[in-house]
Amino acid sequence: MKGNLSFGDSSKIPVKGRGNILIYLKDGRQNFISNVYYVPEMKTNILSMGQLLEKGYEILMKDKKLNLRD
Repeated sequence: MKGNLSFGDSSKIPVKGRGNILIYLKDGRQNFISNVYYVPEMKTNILSMGQLLEKGYEILMKDKKLNLRD
């Protein structure tokens, strides 16, 4: 997947690819978040809660903690 990632200030940076990210669950199992963009020009990682909701994840934010459930 190629294209651009757009920000609220109308700036854009190129997306160089798409893949899966391995995550470790609390019980020690592993899982993947799929279709994650590879954007090498970004200095930090971002996670789109809207896209996670579209993929069926449940999101709970409380007491400065973020919990994702699939």
